[in-house]
Amino acid sequence: MLSGKELGTQPGFWMRDSTGANYLVKFDPRGYPDLATAAEVVASRILYALGWNVAEYHLFRLDPARLVIDPDAWIFDAHNRKRPLTPQRLARVLATAERGSDGKIRAVASRRLPGVVKGGFRMTGERRDDANDTIPHEQRRDLRGLRVVAAWLDHVDFRAGNTLDTFVHGERDPEGRGHLVHYLLDLNGTFGSWGVGWKPRWMGHEYVYEVSPAAVRALHLWRPPWADVPLVHPAIGYFDAEHFDPDGWKPVYPAPPFEQATLRDCLWGARLVASLRESDLRAVAAAAAWTDPAAGERLVRILEARQRKIAERYFDFRRVNPLDEIELDGGELRFRDLAVTMGIAEAEMARYRLRVDDRTTESSIPRFTVGATRGDATMDIETSHDGGGHWSPPLRISLGGDRRIVGLERVTR
Repeated sequence: MLSGKELGTQPGFWMRDSTGANYLVKFDPRGYPDLATAAEVVASRILYALGWNVAEYHLFRLDPARLVIDPDAWIFDAHNRKRPLTPQRLARVLATAERGSDGKIRAVASRRLPGVVKGGFRMTGERRDDANDTIPHEQRRDLRGLRVVAAWLDHVDFRAGNTLDTFVHGERDPEGRGHLVHYLLDLNGTFGSWGVGWKPRWMGHEYVYEVSPAAVRALHLWRPPWADVPLVHPAIGYFDAEHFDPDGWKPVYPAPPFEQATLRDCLWGARLVASLRESDLRAVAAAAAWTDPAAGERLVRILEARQRKIAERYFDFRRVNPLDEIELDGGELRFRDLAVTMGIAEAEMARYRLRVDDRTTESSIPRFTVGATRGDATMDIETSHDGGGHWSPPLRISLGGDRRIVGLERVTR
């Protein structure tokens, strides 16, 4: 053991294994088996699969008897003072952990991130010491679109303190140069977990300091819908799909990128959410090695139901054209209708309308034959999911002189 912490939302410690690798170890709070460790393992894998950088998490059974305290190990005490890590102080940290009948502790170990730590990234502006950081963070699609994924997972603790940048030298970096890698951290506050116990029901529905709703509740004038969110399983907490509103979801603290997310940003995030199939969700849920397998099954069902709500909201053809994977191969234009793929629109009722120059063509399948076009051209596709009764805003496709797709522009309502 190298160091420890008694404070924070979840106590833990740093340790070094026999290979010399360093890991941050955290565990489930006493009385809440599987809760925090499962949330961290599952959420981290989902975010990694969708393209974000996260720490490398390993689930294991910790035998306290095998821990050896390094002579220079230290710990922050209750007054945030650095103290030598003694067996007594270690015992206080481990006393907060849930233990199995064999005395072992279920824990997650996150491998120390590679590179030189440069601190978390801000929610607004640019990082002055990063030459690659040229877009204000509140305008970045990978952060604004993250709002939908965060809502899906109920990742309410998204803030600068739960991010980290590290400076690394990559294979493509010139000699003596490097680049920053941006990470999302501390994912034990996802689903119904809050690290130290079950997440309060209001989280995900209100900001921490919303005065008006709190005042109305204090006067017993209104019972918020989230008050009925059920405890779906002790290992999951208060987390369901029935009370989930993708547009109304809120983190604990306002996040500028989330606040400025547009419908196009949300469509981008919803495409990522929809890309994970039932088999994918089962695979990541299985990685949590639940004590009660029914908990993993329940989590998959809730995620599927929340996934469908996200699709219904952001693949609505009346607001935006939900086409994806658009490609022009020779004279054939092909695409995928996300609403049909997700089962929220019937393929038999789907219609597609293509406008090229002054010509309009309709099709009942996601495919068009495109004739010759004049130089740099544009094509507009509109979609209907009610048999042609109403049409989506156009999706504009820009072609280069060699008939390659060089740009897509979605109009929204």
